[in-house]
Amino acid sequence: MNSISKPNATDHHKPSSSDTPHRLGEQIENFSQRMGNQIGTAVSGASDRAASYTKGARSYVESHPVRSMAAATATGLVIGSLLTLVARRRS
Repeated sequence: MNSISKPNATDHHKPSSSDTPHRLGEQIENFSQRMGNQIGTAVSGASDRAASYTKGARSYVESHPVRSMAAATATGLVIGSLLTLVARRRS
């Protein structure tokens, strides 16, 4: 009896069903890493811009304290008046 058997059609290597979830998991991991890097870069840029605007605003207030107080007072009066009008119309 011959111990060597002939290969049949089912012996060919096909990707197993366990390969597909593994590859999908790798693709998801790669995608999430790329998105994380892009989001991190965007947040870092926004943070840098916000810090720059804050520094500019602080510098302006220090250079023009009276003008800054007048602008803040006027802004407060306008917002307060608008809120009062809205509250009166609702009641």
